[in-house]
Amino acid sequence: MYGMREVQRLLKMPRRALRVLINAGLISPSRGPRRQLQFTFQDLAIMRAARALLQSKIPPRRMTQSLGALRRSKSLTQASLGAVGNRVVVREQNCQWQADDGQLLLDLDIEARPRGAVLHAFPARTVTHEDRDWFSDGLSLEGEHPAKAFEAYDRAAAESPQRAEVWINWGRLLYEHGELEQAEGIYRRGLAVRADHAWLHFNLAISLEDQLRTAEAIESYAAAIRCDESFADAHFNLARLYHARADRQRALRHLARYRTLTK
Repeated sequence: MYGMREVQRLLKMPRRALRVLINAGLISPSRGPRRQLQFTFQDLAIMRAARALLQSKIPPRRMTQSLGALRRSKSLTQASLGAVGNRVVVREQNCQWQADDGQLLLDLDIEARPRGAVLHAFPARTVTHEDRDWFSDGLSLEGEHPAKAFEAYDRAAAESPQRAEVWINWGRLLYEHGELEQAEGIYRRGLAVRADHAWLHFNLAISLEDQLRTAEAIESYAAAIRCDESFADAHFNLARLYHARADRQRALRHLARYRTLTK
């Protein structure tokens, strides 16, 4: 427990500000043997945060609202507070968010990116003349003869359905031509034989997202991560979608994982 003298020495907190915090129910000091006020460590954490906000010229009413929300989130001992304009911002190890409404604030480098890597494509592989590779044919035909490229990918898929890169490039080409539903169908056909392939799930998620089917896109990004937990762009896209849904807890978890993977 800390007495008033220790509070003044540690925080230099104005008594008027202390009264505001007590009246708002943010701190509840007890009484010692001589009726002196005594404060807990939690009280000190709240007072420290309040002092920082007062120094940033945050109005008392907004200060108490923000501290109340922060106290309910149980983040006082792991976070620091600051002011961005007239907003109270909580900064934790891997993120920052508005204290009064919990709105996640993504860093500028995150917000500058609408989503993670768009569609993945695989390059052709070297083959012998005796072994015609329809996948390589499709890749070489994409630029000038997309219709023939579709035919080549169709034949490649019929001959080697386990080759995930065939389904990925075929779906990606359809997507690039605006055929989102057809691209989705190709990815699902690929997943029927290669359900373990993270990039198939990821590309499917993007096609679903662009069809405004967010819940299904979230499921597909999550499936990509189950196939490859280190899939940074899938974590990023999930953080973005959960952020848009105001699901701060899940958004923070995936954003933290993304940052760890991309350090």
